Amino acid sequence: YWSSKSLEAHLMAAKSRSRLIANMPSCCVSEWSLDLPAEAHRNADSEKLQGAIRVFANIQLEAFEKASHGWFYWTWKDSIGPSSWSLRKCLRRGVLTVPGACGGAVATPAVPP
Repeated sequence: YWSSKSLEAHLMAAKSRSRLIANMPSCCVSEWSLDLPAEAHRNADSEKLQGAIRVFANIQLEAFEKASHGWFYWTWKDSIGPSSWSLRKCLRRGVLTVPGACGGAVATPAVPP
């Protein structure tokens, strides 16, 4: 089911999580990532894909910021899985900005190796 959804369907699902999380008495979002199945970006060139991932990231962060007990990303550094599983790589690629982290900067020398 997840792997056959279009990009638009993934974005709509992410938006719907915002309402769900906001209505929960308490919540912690765990192990999320920016991974999208190949079907969602089959015909996208690299630039369009990066833009789509940025939109996906912003929608998810907007939703997850409503979690009363915060959120945590899948992993800081993943050398085996897709780069979208690694928070470090997403920050360095500029597809994800974390509110309040590093002064809101996308990637800075403060991002450890």
